[in-house]
Amino acid sequence: YFEEERLVEVGDGCVFTALGTDMHRSKAAYRLRYEESTEKVYQLFAEGLQFQFPKESAEGCYEKAIVLYNGMVGAMTMARTVKNVKAAHKILAAEKKHLIEC
Repeated sequence: YFEEERLVEVGDGCVFTALGTDMHRSKAAYRLRYEESTEKVYQLFAEGLQFQFPKESAEGCYEKAIVLYNGMVGAMTMARTVKNVKAAHKILAAEKKHLIEC
């Protein structure tokens, strides 16, 4: 997710990163679809976490899924906002390190 091409090739990257800041201005029907899709992503992450950590509760895995995915999307969003490439890479590297540690 934090690969160089995802940082510079916005059109080929994560739709949640690309649309997230504009969704609150969208029509209700579009926001609903976006929210439903976001929920599906959270569920997929939670299922993957549950598979990797079977002793973890479903609720705990879901909460971690939210934190992990939102961290990824937020870091990529912020990295794309800066012009300094070194700063962008610092943002992504810091987030990746933090996410791996949790």
